[in-house]
Amino acid sequence: MSEWHYKTHFEVIKASSKQNRASNREHACVKLQHEGIRFTTANGGVHLIVQGKSEVIDYWPGTGKWRTRQTKQSGRGLNGVLQRCERRSEQSSKH
Repeated sequence: MSEWHYKTHFEVIKASSKQNRASNREHACVKLQHEGIRFTTANGGVHLIVQGKSEVIDYWPGTGKWRTRQTKQSGRGLNGVLQRCERRSEQSSKH
């Protein structure tokens, strides 16, 4: 392959990656709202500050990375964040 082909291929991958990160950011906000989980957005939605069951979670939905502030646990993926959060249905069953 010529240098031009490599450059074009790289640009296509880069654009696709950018679209995926934007999609992840949008999906994460919708899912957290649907589940009734409290969160605030920072840096234009790039960083979400999520209220977990017992601690605050910093979550970057574009990359999927999350980290708890108090215990410094970390991982990747929205499911890991959801597991550490109290959903609306769990809140109503306690009352």
